[in-house]
Order: sequence, then structure tokens, then C-alpha cells
Amino acid sequence: MNEIGKARTVTVKTVQIVGGKRKLVPALEDGKPVTKLENAEVWRVTRGELDGSFGRDRGRKLVVGFISPDLLVLYPKGTRQKVTFPVDEIYRTALYRKANITHMAEMRERKVKRQEQRARRRLDAQERRFKLSVRKTNDKA
Repeated sequence: MNEIGKARTVTVKTVQIVGGKRKLVPALEDGKPVTKLENAEVWRVTRGELDGSFGRDRGRKLVVGFISPDLLVLYPKGTRQKVTFPVDEIYRTALYRKANITHMAEMRERKVKRQEQRARRRLDAQERRFKLSVRKTNDKA
């Protein structure tokens, strides 16, 4: 696994035509392969496109990159609107969101339970009132 931002040595390759086919082969200088240092940044493009809730960026794919020192960069493809976050901050936000989703599910269950209790109490109260009114009419008769 590559560490983000850590320099790594890469062999430079050139294109050669071998037997009518293009082939990548290491570039040689004095009989030794040419190497260069490059940062281990990881850049990817999402599969899905942004929906209409993103305004003028709808229909664009998101570009995501990990850069040194442990930062996540997001921007809509074809724009310069880069947004950068520390990875640990994103993890913290994800944990808060997960806890909030669990808490809201519990609150919904409590709300349904309370509504059922209130409906039961209303029915019980109506039955008591009905029994009282029936007794009063029987007593008068």
C-alpha cells in the first residue's frame, strides 16, 4: 500500500514499435534504466455524475484525490473548485453522522410508540365516557 505524499522511484518508460505493435519499454541511458522521483498521490474519478441538487455542476463527475499531508481533495471534473479536508476530520464527521442516524431511528421508534399509547388512552377515555353516559340514561329510565 502506498503512503500518501511519500516519494517513490518510478522507471521512465518509452513507446517502441515491436512487430507492428506499440509496446512500453524502460528508457535506457548508458545501459541503465532511467528513473524519476514522484509523489505518491492518488487521484480517481467517480463513476456516477452529480445530480441536479448541485446546481451548475450537475452532470459532472467528481474527482477525488489524496495528497500530502493526509488531505482529501474534491472537485467537479472540468472545474477549479477544489475543496480540501483533512482525512481525520472526514472520519470524525462520518462517525457523528452514523451516531446521528442511529439516534434518529430510535427517536422515530419512540414517536410511533407514543402515538400508539395516546391512541389507546383516547379510546379508553371514550369508552369510560360512553359507559358513564349509558349508566346515566339507565338511571333516569
